Amino acid sequence: MNVTLTIVISFVIGMTVSVVHKNLQALRHHNGDSELSNHTVSDYFSYCRKIAEVIASHTNVVLGGEGKTVQIDETFLTKRKYNRGRITEQMTTTVLGLYCKEDKTGNTINDLENQNKLFKKSIACRKIPKLLHQYMALFWYRRNVLKKFDDDGSQNMQFLLDIKRVYPGYVNGNLQEGLMLKEIDSP
Repeated sequence: MNVTLTIVISFVIGMTVSVVHKNLQALRHHNGDSELSNHTVSDYFSYCRKIAEVIASHTNVVLGGEGKTVQIDETFLTKRKYNRGRITEQMTTTVLGLYCKEDKTGNTINDLENQNKLFKKSIACRKIPKLLHQYMALFWYRRNVLKKFDDDGSQNMQFLLDIKRVYPGYVNGNLQEGLMLKEIDSP
């Protein structure tokens, strides 16, 4: 059994770190293999989120155009209840949801607000900015890349192809350069 491939497939189909760890532990115990650390699974998931982040950073999407309406809905990732407690960096992070009405027929600003709600639920960690960016990219990657495919096998194949784009490996004995995270300057 290839643990790495099992973890990657589990990531793509949307399993949580704790569920993957629990199932792998049971399987390894049954086979008489050594223990597997929860940190190992967590690290692999972090690498997978990094792949999604790099792919998302290399995707250009054009919204709107002449005669089209682009809707914007802002959402705050965290807020203070009753204006108590410290103000953290994440409280100053505002995420803008952009939506072109004409490109998606029958939708309203409520659909955009629902997407923001789903996005906020998908973020497992809001305390570390690096992880926050990875979860934002992962949400986009799942909704815009993986959702194009109807079955888990095709989604896994696409993710493996994207891993190859980021880490192409060796060709004719030469290490190839893959995609790197494309950063943009703050406005």
